[in-house]
Amino acid sequence: MNRATLVFIIFMAVAVAVSGTIASHWRTRYDQAEKARKEAVALADVRQQTIDDMTQRQRQNAAL
Repeated sequence: MNRATLVFIIFMAVAVAVSGTIASHWRTRYDQAEKARKEAVALADVRQQTIDDMTQRQRQNAAL
C-alpha cells in the first residue's frame, strides 16, 4: 500500500467514527424531544379532562 491509500483509509475510518458519533447525538436528542412531547400531550389530556369535569359539574349545579 502506498501512503495515499493509507491516508485515505484512515480518513474514511475517522469519517465513519465521527458520523456515528453525530448520529448517536442527534438520535439521543430526538428521543428526548419525543419523550417531552409525549409528556406534554399527556399533561394536556389530563388538563382537558379536568376542564370537562368542571364544566359538567357546573352544568349539574346550574340545573339544580
